[in-house]
Amino acid sequence: MSRILSVIFHLYSILIRFYPASFREEFGSEMENVFFEMTSEAAHNNNSQLLVIILQEIRDYPLSLISEHWRNFQHLESKLMTPIKKPEWFFIPAWIILTAICVPMAFFLAIAIIRFIIIFFGDFITVDGVRHITEDYLFTYLFPPIVGLLTGCLQYGLLRRYLPRMGWWVAATVAGWVGLVLILGISSALGFFWPADVANEFLINWAFVVLGLSIGVGQWLLLRRRLPRAAWWIAANMGGWALLGLLVSDGSLNQYTLLAVGILPAFLTAMALVSLMNQDPPPEAQGA
Repeated sequence: MSRILSVIFHLYSILIRFYPASFREEFGSEMENVFFEMTSEAAHNNNSQLLVIILQEIRDYPLSLISEHWRNFQHLESKLMTPIKKPEWFFIPAWIILTAICVPMAFFLAIAIIRFIIIFFGDFITVDGVRHITEDYLFTYLFPPIVGLLTGCLQYGLLRRYLPRMGWWVAATVAGWVGLVLILGISSALGFFWPADVANEFLINWAFVVLGLSIGVGQWLLLRRRLPRAAWWIAANMGGWALLGLLVSDGSLNQYTLLAVGILPAFLTAMALVSLMNQDPPPEAQGA
């Protein structure tokens, strides 16, 4: 019987490990001690009583496990809705500077990578039977993920001091910028159905707005669990990129508009983020 009890205790200790870590730390040892006493006493008195205890544990375990994981999930959600601290006075200029410098940094980094590739593949590249200028073709696919990665990393370095568990911010930002490549692909596809001038006009007028939507939605998926009324973040991104679209409505992108690529969206999103972080957390988060 002692060997059977040893196996039962071992299996029960394994089942305890499936509870949330916080629950195990607080109640794990107590549950094991109570179960040990109950089963030891039952085995000493009556084997049928031991069987009843085991069957009751098997019956109650799934519901208890689900209940504790759900409670732990709600607790984590309430903690996410509680900012670490309010933004200081330097948050807005820091956000603008960190966001703005990513665009020229990504531009020169992409050019450097392309120049290295040209050494091996030449000034022209053939894709699907069509000959392209290597620099122009590769820049379209290299610049968005590079600027998204740089922007996400620098913004995350600032945000992690104010909002909890923001590690996915980098991936969300990269995904938003890669949306620019999809926009260009859509514009090219429209060229098969619409006249070329109409497709180009669509790209010029709406590409920046859709880019702002893509970035805003990706980042909103994180902010909505941490800040009330986070949907305003999408509007701030779209507004900033729409203003930039007005500056380059003639299709030109010079050194001044290249700098504006970072500054205009960064300014509006910084103001929106400070406004969202200065809100009072919901009552359930305050209670937690």
